[in-house]
Amino acid sequence: MSKDPASGQSTPLACLWKENPNRLVSWWDMTLHALKMLKGIELMARMQTLSLLGRDAVPSPLFHEECARVYDDLAESLRELGLLRQSERTTSIAEFVRSHQKLPDESSIQNLVLLIHHDLDAFVFEAVPQERTQFYESNHLFGDEVHDKFFSTAYDLREAGNCYALGRNTACVFHLMRVLEIGLKALAKQFNVPSDHANWGNVIDGIEKAVRELDKDPARPANWKDDREFYSQCASHFVFVKDGWRNYTDHARGKYDEQEALDQLVNVRSFMQKLATRLHE
Repeated sequence: MSKDPASGQSTPLACLWKENPNRLVSWWDMTLHALKMLKGIELMARMQTLSLLGRDAVPSPLFHEECARVYDDLAESLRELGLLRQSERTTSIAEFVRSHQKLPDESSIQNLVLLIHHDLDAFVFEAVPQERTQFYESNHLFGDEVHDKFFSTAYDLREAGNCYALGRNTACVFHLMRVLEIGLKALAKQFNVPSDHANWGNVIDGIEKAVRELDKDPARPANWKDDREFYSQCASHFVFVKDGWRNYTDHARGKYDEQEALDQLVNVRSFMQKLATRLHE
C-alpha cells in the first residue's frame, strides 16, 4: 500500500489483469506469470527429451498424464493473457497426449513455442514509476468533499491523475483546467452570472462586479465582509489561472513538464477544496 499525496488515501500498488482488466499490474505479478509460462515450456522440452531418450521403452500412463497436465497449465496461462488461439492449440495437444498415450512430434512443439513467442512479443507495456501509481484510476483524487459537491469533475479528475501517472503532463494540465471550469461555473451561479458558452474573462468580470456590489446590497448578510473576502480571492485566483495557464493550454501553446503538472495538481486540488467549503454544483 502507498499514500496518495493528492488525496491522502492509501491505495494498492497493483492488481491482476484477470481480476481487473486494463488496470495497473505490478512487475512482480508480471514476473510470476512469465515464470509460470517459462516453466511450462521448459517442462514440455524436458518431457519431449525424456520421451526421445526412452524411445525403446514404453512410458507409463502416469508419464503421459503428467505431460498432459503441463499442457493444461500452459493453456490456462495463455488463456489468462488472452492468447486464445494458442491456448486452444495447447489444449488440443493435451487431449492428444491423453488419448494417444504419446507426445506430439518435436516440430509441433517448436511451432507452438514460436507462435507463443510471436504473440507475446506483440504485448507492450508502459511502466508507471512507483511514486506515481497512486494517481492512476483514482476516483477521489481531490478528496470526498470535492467528489461529492462537484460530481461532474469525476471524469476529468480521473483522467488528470491517469495522465500524470503516465507522464502525459500537458494532458494532465488540460484536464485540470476543465475541472476548474466547473468550479468557475459554480462561483458564477452563486452570483447569477451567465457562464454557459461564455469565455472565462467575461464570467470573471461579471463575478468581480457582483462581489463589489455586495457593499451596496441592503439585504447583505451579517458576515458579508467574510463573503466578500472569500469570493474576491476566488475570482482573483481564476484570473491568475486564466492568464498563466488556461489560455495557453486551451490554445495549444502551453507544454508542461512533470514538475509543472504536479504543481498544478496540488494547486488545483487546494483551490477546489476551498471552493467546496461554500459552493457546490
